[in-house]
Amino acid sequence: MSVIPFDSERQIRVQRMLRAQGVGAFIAWRPDELILLTGYYPQWGVSFCLYPVEGEPILFNPALEPDDFYLPGVDVRSYLWGKSADPWTDLLEQMAVVLRERGLTGEPVSYLPVASRSATGINSAEGQPIDPQVIERLSIVSMAGWRDTTAFPDLYLLKTPIEVDRIRLAHQVAALGLRAFHANLKPDVSEAEVASFVEAAVQNQMAENPAVQFARAWAFVQSGPNSIYGGTYSRTTGRRMLPGELVMIELAVCVNGYWADITRTGAVSGATPTTQHQEIAEVVTIAQKRAIQAVKAGVAAQSVDKVARDYIAERGYGRYYEHHLGHQVGFRYHDPGPTLAPDSDFTLQSGMMVTIEPGIYGTAIGAGCRIEDNVLVTDTGCEVLSKAPKSLDGT
Repeated sequence: MSVIPFDSERQIRVQRMLRAQGVGAFIAWRPDELILLTGYYPQWGVSFCLYPVEGEPILFNPALEPDDFYLPGVDVRSYLWGKSADPWTDLLEQMAVVLRERGLTGEPVSYLPVASRSATGINSAEGQPIDPQVIERLSIVSMAGWRDTTAFPDLYLLKTPIEVDRIRLAHQVAALGLRAFHANLKPDVSEAEVASFVEAAVQNQMAENPAVQFARAWAFVQSGPNSIYGGTYSRTTGRRMLPGELVMIELAVCVNGYWADITRTGAVSGATPTTQHQEIAEVVTIAQKRAIQAVKAGVAAQSVDKVARDYIAERGYGRYYEHHLGHQVGFRYHDPGPTLAPDSDFTLQSGMMVTIEPGIYGTAIGAGCRIEDNVLVTDTGCEVLSKAPKSLDGT
């Protein structure tokens, strides 16, 4: 049995932030916050973490939560959710006890009262069933009250080496989904059928890979004329594919709470894609390759976007490139943080994980094409985590 390492680097970063912000503890409950702070991916979506400025974090799990997968360095406690009409009082009282145990009753606590978006929990069919009043009551857990911690979202930006390894696993699983995508691009097969093959290949890894406790994919497949809208929205339909046409997959994969966001464009077997469709696939591939080569710590994000954008424009397709080049990724499908866009004003740092995803889409072209990979920024360049082939035939 492999030994799961304790992520001391993450603990150092979190507690350094808490000291700088002058708070005794941070309270979190959204799944991506729990992954970042403890590595734990919740089932019900009502787990809470109290992360003190000193010592190990405390994970408060509801009594009905599975207890077969915890990571080292976390104090796990149970509260009465699922067994009481008022589980929240028990939870809040336990938090107050922890603050007394840690000598932090005179220090304010902090949390994010509102988040614009969050990752889903394992039971993603149901939103987090948290009483809104509980969030308000968190502000009086400490005798010193609540203080805003504006720096918390910055913790998403730089991944630790242990987190990178966990995200690599998500990409290994995603590559199997992309293999199923290319294998099923056949005439008269529907977009929905292709998506189901991809999602099954990913979910089956829970049976085939002992390192995978949870795996799920969201595969959005757009073929032929539907791919024109791939730069605007991702949506799978029941349309049946025709020989030789382009098909784009936008693929989100979550493995053990860590995320990969990858796009590929393939061609349906039975005919050769048109000359123009082959050309836009080539242009997008080269634009992405050049942008990836430009990624390095210390480089301006807007300059990386410009590399891809300028090449696409040089080849005559500039007006068909509709979106920015990339975003932060790893703890969520789309992590908080600045994007790689023409007007970006931030500099890439070692440890950032970003997407590189140029695309060409247009009614006049009759198709859309995008290629997306997730890259880890390093001092000398970057590491491409998504290893799946990029050619139209998947080789």
